[in-house]
Amino acid sequence: MQNITVLAKVKQDENFSQDTSEFSSVGVMLVSQDLRVMYYDSKAKEICLSARQVEPPKDVNFPLPHEIVDECSVLKGSLERGSKSAHLIRQRYILSGENKKLRIETSTVRQPVGTVPTNCFLVYLEDLSEAGKDREEILRDRYYLAEREIQIAWCVSEGLSNKEIADKLFISRFTVENHLRSIFYKMGVENRIQLTRLMKLP
Repeated sequence: MQNITVLAKVKQDENFSQDTSEFSSVGVMLVSQDLRVMYYDSKAKEICLSARQVEPPKDVNFPLPHEIVDECSVLKGSLERGSKSAHLIRQRYILSGENKKLRIETSTVRQPVGTVPTNCFLVYLEDLSEAGKDREEILRDRYYLAEREIQIAWCVSEGLSNKEIADKLFISRFTVENHLRSIFYKMGVENRIQLTRLMKLP
């Protein structure tokens, strides 16, 4: 069911690569039967770049780690041998070039192409070094937010106004506004809605 949901999202939105949680430790990519990357989110790209690299296919703008190629190739071989399983799945763990432990889960999925469905591979990549982190650690490590900025970001995500934040934290509205400008810049957002979306994502 999860594979169907992800595939539906991919088909619905060709900008799927941008719709990813900044806080998630899991990336998603879709690989064709001839081992070309069809879709990916930014977390998958980040994990691929941190892993041991090989020459990418000509139409891919980042290296596809050989471990993913190997896993897809094994599943492709099973399909070519006429495996009766409608849903094949493999899982492996690797150490990346940055001494991070990664989990790769690869499964087969049917992708409608015209009137003839074709097999492709759905790949989940999980950075286990980030999986144990809480959001505040990620806010500090990835966005370099100070403790006060983290407090204010959470207040914004709870729907508080600048005045309410100032009253809650015993600081002035001017201080809140200064911190918000810094938060927006560091997190690459333009408004409270985008900030709240980042803070609320699982």
